[in-house]
Amino acid sequence: EPLIGSTNQVVWAVSDSIDSVTNTFTVVVAPTTIPATPAILSDAALLPDGSIQLSITGATGARYILESSTDLSLWMPIATNTAPFSFIFPTTDPSGSSFLRAVSR
Repeated sequence: EPLIGSTNQVVWAVSDSIDSVTNTFTVVVAPTTIPATPAILSDAALLPDGSIQLSITGATGARYILESSTDLSLWMPIATNTAPFSFIFPTTDPSGSSFLRAVSR
């Protein structure tokens, strides 16, 4: 099994009774950076214009993506920033539901 940060050489060979082809390429296994602290959405406040202001905290300096969904299946990114940060979420349809989450990738 490859180790994170290692370089691994892979040989790909295809052959039949007539021809043989060999191709070699290098794969570098890059680490996935996941903050040790999950994002926390807090201090939500309803503003006079109907928008919602909230704070996102987590690992200081970690990059978080704030996403919105109307059905909890399809998530759309609406902001990317480093923690901690604040965001104002405009509500355009007061009868609809919107869900928010902060993720790191």
